[in-house]
Amino acid sequence: MIRVNLTIVIEEEEREKFRNWLEQHIEVTDFRTLPDTTKLYDTNTTFRELCKGVKKAQRLRDDYIHLHN
Repeated sequence: MIRVNLTIVIEEEEREKFRNWLEQHIEVTDFRTLPDTTKLYDTNTTFRELCKGVKKAQRLRDDYIHLHN
């Protein structure tokens, strides 16, 4: 068994319908609605630096997992 993380864009009114369909066909362990942070990223240097830090930390974590798993 593998775990897959997927980010998609759908219309807001289709969210629950899609979630229900998905849960009928596969085991869903997490389902989140992500906020649109485009404007914040474009206009706020602190947020942009936080995003870069998160991305770096995720890459380091993933490299560690692949090395030790």
